[in-house]
Amino acid sequence: MRMIITAFALVMTSAAIGQAEEYIGYLADQKCAKAGNGASEGHARCSQNCVKNGESIVFVEDVEKNIYKVVAGLELAASHVGQKVLIEGELEGEGDGAVVKISSIKM
Repeated sequence: MRMIITAFALVMTSAAIGQAEEYIGYLADQKCAKAGNGASEGHARCSQNCVKNGESIVFVEDVEKNIYKVVAGLELAASHVGQKVLIEGELEGEGDGAVVKISSIKM
């Protein structure tokens, strides 16, 4: 019985890894987001200019304000920099190594 429960837990854990989920937050530039300025509509123009000048695009998660560098879905993200969005994607890692793979964006 214990072996069946362990096998079930492993299958469920494996199924959860790598699944896209929905998250709400702001798309911003990395420099301003790290300074605490990226998660607001009032900062949109600055974020757009910073991205045009070479800053990386990041996703600032709305609840805990965690910052994730966008590594997939950059073309989608570029047209929504400075906006509050609902993304579908995968968040991976923590701290400076945290990344997001965006598969879709909704306003």
